[in-house]
Amino acid sequence: MTKLRTIYGKNKTAQQLQMQIKEAPRDANILITELDPDTWFQFYDYRDQMSCPGDLLNLFKSTSFKENAVYIASCECGVIVRNPYLSDLKVAITSAGIADRKIVDEAGLTVLLHGYTPKFLNDIGVNDLKKTTDSVDEINKCKAIISVQGFEGALPVVLAGLTSLPIVSVPTSTGYGVSAKGYTALNTSLSSCTSGISVVNINNGFGAGEAVVRILDVIGNES
Repeated sequence: MTKLRTIYGKNKTAQQLQMQIKEAPRDANILITELDPDTWFQFYDYRDQMSCPGDLLNLFKSTSFKENAVYIASCECGVIVRNPYLSDLKVAITSAGIADRKIVDEAGLTVLLHGYTPKFLNDIGVNDLKKTTDSVDEINKCKAIISVQGFEGALPVVLAGLTSLPIVSVPTSTGYGVSAKGYTALNTSLSSCTSGISVVNINNGFGAGEAVVRILDVIGNES
């Protein structure tokens, strides 16, 4: 199990964040969520920026690693990687498309910094069920699912009927009208007749990642 220290970055100054970073264990990876890039770049080089967690995954696989501090633009997170360990256990992170990219990548980043491999499936929404069903074999190679969705929020409900893997649902505020800023998607997961769905708060990609990590830590310790 890789240690991770998480810091909520919103409304904090660069000096406050630096102090919290210094207090973190030296062998722990650090994740700063909801972080304004201007704040990050007050104490780290602006060139150390990556577009998404997939770029960071390549860094984890590098054989010549040294401590890296990078800003992940897609999910507005700052990351300090001190321990690039990667387990063989994978997490499927599913969504209907790029509208929920920020939440998807926050969840994937959390999983990755704990030492597990995120597998992103970003185009399997319920508007094209053939894509969803065609992805089941790939999903079942993983040990758990994080399902991110806005609008009516049906994706985790469908997935729960197609696979026996544990599912953590992340309702998002993507949508309009009766989507009600994520409450419709939240209620869909909470009232689903398919079993095995856990639900986190609206837009809480980090919380979903942490929930799945607890499951994988148990699996890893027993294997």
